[in-house]
Amino acid sequence: MAVRITVVIIQSAQRDGRFTDLEEQLLTRVMFENNMDAVLVGPVEHMESDGTDALCLSKIPSGTVLLGWLSNADAADRFQRLGMPWRIDGQGQATQLRYRQLTLNESSDSVFAELSNILKNISVRTLQIAVPTSPLKSSATTSLPNVPQTPAPSPVRRSESSSIEIQPKASASHFPADRDDLDQLVDDLEALDL
Repeated sequence: MAVRITVVIIQSAQRDGRFTDLEEQLLTRVMFENNMDAVLVGPVEHMESDGTDALCLSKIPSGTVLLGWLSNADAADRFQRLGMPWRIDGQGQATQLRYRQLTLNESSDSVFAELSNILKNISVRTLQIAVPTSPLKSSATTSLPNVPQTPAPSPVRRSESSSIEIQPKASASHFPADRDDLDQLVDDLEALDL
């Protein structure tokens, strides 16, 4: 199973096209990456503890990367005020998250390269197991307790199986055995116009 990370992009509280451009570029790159899930939330400064953005953030999985415009200390303070049950950068024993401050001096390529590096570092490591080509030789022999062997019952063949004879019941619902009676029954059914 491939490793996936969730990337939460926290929008800037400032209404500036430069912030929005970087957020949109990152969101687009993460959305089209196979092993990354993108989440976009509003500014932390405007979040309310009972709002949808705070609810979204409270349910993010361990290992999530948060990208935002606040410094690490300010972001941690805001999340504490919202009553989030985790701390940033693995401090404490709660959910481990990574927070990365965004700046206007960087490109989406450099941020995405860091995200790719994080994904690469948490990927599952695989081990190659060598299968021996010759049978294993054991210096010690193991003996099993003496258990009486009873032959397994042989499967029943059709010719040997007993046959069961089914006797039809004599009742009013019994179909007529005579060909003329069957023809009459079909005629009666057709006359009913079902």
